[in-house]
Amino acid sequence: MSKLSATLQKQLLQSTAKTRVTDLAAQHVFDAATVSRDLQHCLTFFNNQGLQTGDYLMLGLPNSYQFYITYLAALITGLTITAVDPQIPNNEAHQLLAKQTYAAVIFADDTHFSTPEPHLRLSINPELATSHYWQRQSINHHQPTNCVPTENSLAIYMYTSGTTGTPKAVGLTHAQLLAAIQNIIAGHQLTAADRTYLCLPLFHINAQVISLLATTVSGGQLVIAPKFSASQFWATVQTAQITWVSLAPTIINILLKKAPQYAINHHLRFIRSASAPLAITTARQFEKTFQVPLIESYGMTEAASQICANPLQHRKLGSVGVPLGLDLKIVAADHSTLPANQMGEIAIRGANVITAYQNSLGNTDFDQGWLITGDLGYQDSEGYVFINGRQKDVINRGGEKLSPTEVENILLALPFVEQVCVTGQPDPILGERVSAYIILTNHSTDAQQLEAYHQAIIEHCQHNLSRFKQPEIIHFVQALPSGPTGKVKRHQLTDFNLQEVAHYG
Repeated sequence: MSKLSATLQKQLLQSTAKTRVTDLAAQHVFDAATVSRDLQHCLTFFNNQGLQTGDYLMLGLPNSYQFYITYLAALITGLTITAVDPQIPNNEAHQLLAKQTYAAVIFADDTHFSTPEPHLRLSINPELATSHYWQRQSINHHQPTNCVPTENSLAIYMYTSGTTGTPKAVGLTHAQLLAAIQNIIAGHQLTAADRTYLCLPLFHINAQVISLLATTVSGGQLVIAPKFSASQFWATVQTAQITWVSLAPTIINILLKKAPQYAINHHLRFIRSASAPLAITTARQFEKTFQVPLIESYGMTEAASQICANPLQHRKLGSVGVPLGLDLKIVAADHSTLPANQMGEIAIRGANVITAYQNSLGNTDFDQGWLITGDLGYQDSEGYVFINGRQKDVINRGGEKLSPTEVENILLALPFVEQVCVTGQPDPILGERVSAYIILTNHSTDAQQLEAYHQAIIEHCQHNLSRFKQPEIIHFVQALPSGPTGKVKRHQLTDFNLQEVAHYG
């Protein structure tokens, strides 16, 4: 049995009175004894259905206690999990089913996903709604086996966002996943006394590893929300006595701009920010407003979610922190190592980092055991890492190179800007021109007010950016293409319905 499976079993199959999980949607609290009973029920069910180590499971349950039990039982059994959006469109689900042979597919009763195979009903807890369980006919295990997962068994199988074309398949082993969990626990000093508020989507690697698994292995308590709610966030943090939360910069910005008018009494040790760069001005204002440390971090699916994080006792705003439990270096175009404070591409290797993609796409990103991430940045003399966007996102305006992230951070400092995406718009003379897509906090459509906002943006950028970095084209839009954590999908801008309100430039 793998160390991950053994660790989960030891932690979960212990009958005590301690609360382990609170499901806010179900309005139910589950103690360790109930978790142990339901987990064993699910393990037995998987075994009776002939599911075994190495089988692939597509899991499309919403954030819930059901997801928690099913996910952990699958890991202990040795199933390879592909977690997907519970509301995934039929065509996308069937595309995934065509790429990989899945032994089972689990979705909630109210899902719109359909499959021709017969289904069995899986009841995890009689007080909760049941879910459907489909066993695909292409897999036919006649009898349960005694096969158990090893360190090299695949635990998670996910696809990257595919920013450069066809998504790459990432397979994380039990050993890689456990290494990441241990790095997170050590870096954030997690203990059994901690309570985390899980409000990011569980089909994303961040919520699965950072919140669910790190909390479970460290013995802490989980408070699971069906999704993020700005109106409910602080009330839940207070009443549930939450000690830490993993969020995304988009959510942090929303919380800041919708701060409650009452005093907040919380027990937060820190809020963790990941998935996209966090503007320094936002971080400073957030810490001042809510009196809670913001721990900016950096990760990717290929590293089981975590690469760097700021130490709790010594944070540097603007930095994603120091490497935790892995090796990191900055490399030039020829992959030679660059000295401190010199900009280049970030390369990583470690026990939690994959060494190849499962579908062979992107395997040129590996060099002698190092994964060349595609992220641009530098490392200062103290080892802190600063990120300046992605190599493929760099805008080339007449030979002048600039990072869209830098421009976005400047624009987010404006109080009327809720969300922004900066990209290079093709230009026959300059090659590219800087173009900004902006969602306003008040979603105004008034022409006079939009003109005032436009002028304020121009003046703000003139005071804070070099001439070649200043946006020449400004779009006020109602929506931007974004992923599960709110990170804008820059490459989908041209195909997305932006619902443009006004256009300048």
